[in-house]
Amino acid sequence: VYWAQYGAGAQRLPEVRGAAYRAAKKAIALAPDLPAAHLALARLLSGSGDDDGALRELELARRARPTLEGIRTEAWLRQGRGEWSQALTLFMKGFELEPAAIADLIGVHYLHLRDYPNAARFLAISRAGNQSAATVPEAWLRFSHTGDIAGSRDILEPAVALKTPDARVRGLLARYEWFDGRYDRALALIQQMDAAGAWLPANFRFPGAIAMGQVYESMGQQDRAREYFANALKALQAAEAQRPNDY
Repeated sequence: VYWAQYGAGAQRLPEVRGAAYRAAKKAIALAPDLPAAHLALARLLSGSGDDDGALRELELARRARPTLEGIRTEAWLRQGRGEWSQALTLFMKGFELEPAAIADLIGVHYLHLRDYPNAARFLAISRAGNQSAATVPEAWLRFSHTGDIAGSRDILEPAVALKTPDARVRGLLARYEWFDGRYDRALALIQQMDAAGAWLPANFRFPGAIAMGQVYESMGQQDRAREYFANALKALQAAEAQRPNDY
């Protein structure tokens, strides 16, 4: 919990990071063979820039018992280091354990590599087991592969209409509407998001006002764009004052 608070930016304070580290070390002391304990420390080390230390902990976790969560974590870490073939090998080990639970991540892996046939193959497997997990990657595939905004829209619109839609759905649709020149629709979608930018990964949120400014800039409304960019700057400066160590 401490690491989730720190890593997601909710409480990015040195004392919260220290509490996370102490808790992970105590878990290992209490149960040296518990994979989750080593996995917790690995996430903390990786998030602090110590990839080598994280890999050592992940190896200890894997020796105790291979788990899907450990495989996911190491694969993401390998991707971040540019070790794409090693990441894919890990993802495929996870696929042997639980195909439906990791197929969407393999599809996204292939999307990053612009390998669209394999991306489509694994996203189809994901969709069969969990429609919602495949929604955003499938829309991304349609757009990235062929520039098909209408096809992406057909995938995302039903998901936006859900009672509790994935925040990424609204954000991706807003982006495509912006690209397509449907500015009013893009603005309406952005205004429905939370101010912190919920469509972004938790560790890389920026104010929604930035997206509003970008759309107004495309519309040629420079005064409105500057107004939103100024609001975003004010929000970021306030956050920086509160959390000067927040990368």
